[in-house]
Amino acid sequence: MMDEARREGRAFDVKAALKLLSFNIGGHVLHTIYWYTLAPTGRGGGVPGGRVGDRIVEDLGSFERFRSEFTEAAPTVEGSGWAALTYCRLTDRLIIAQIEKRNVNLYPAFQILSSGRRL
Repeated sequence: MMDEARREGRAFDVKAALKLLSFNIGGHVLHTIYWYTLAPTGRGGGVPGGRVGDRIVEDLGSFERFRSEFTEAAPTVEGSGWAALTYCRLTDRLIIAQIEKRNVNLYPAFQILSSGRRL
């Protein structure tokens, strides 16, 4: 829709288009991660090992503590939201995040080439 309007030199509702794009990108990213990381114990699921398991213990105390906090975070997200285990590049820590409406808090995953400030 945006590409077509740009090619034709037509105006479009930028705010609505970007909100819809953000919502759909967020939904795609979150569902892809969810389905690729979902597995039963004994088939890839359960307590993680390796670097992820080590970092969960280091940053969150234990896998049991992580599971408890994550399980509490998921149903308490306002709206149609998600809980996610995230990695913060600024603090070099794992963080349990609540992602509301699946269209926010995803931009840190993308390289920001430009930014604007509301005046």
